[in-house]
Amino acid sequence: MEPYQGLRLPMTEEEFLKWIDDIDTNRDRQVSKQELKKALRDLGVSFIGWKVWRAMRHADLNRNGCIDGQKEIRKLIDCARRWGIVA
Repeated sequence: MEPYQGLRLPMTEEEFLKWIDDIDTNRDRQVSKQELKKALRDLGVSFIGWKVWRAMRHADLNRNGCIDGQKEIRKLIDCARRWGIVA
């Protein structure tokens, strides 16, 4: 089963954290721009390119091209909440 199947939007924060773990397809404990883009597309979210760009600008605090670490995950949750993905 794909990690996005069966999820209802908005997700709870706990569901979102599990979803983040599931979309890390290479298990490097980082969410890349490509992983985020595919996951949002699979959720059926609109304006994916803009949202990925915005999420990376907002959440990738160390500018390494990935969302990693608790501070960055919290920032990603902020973005997801604004977009109605997280309740």
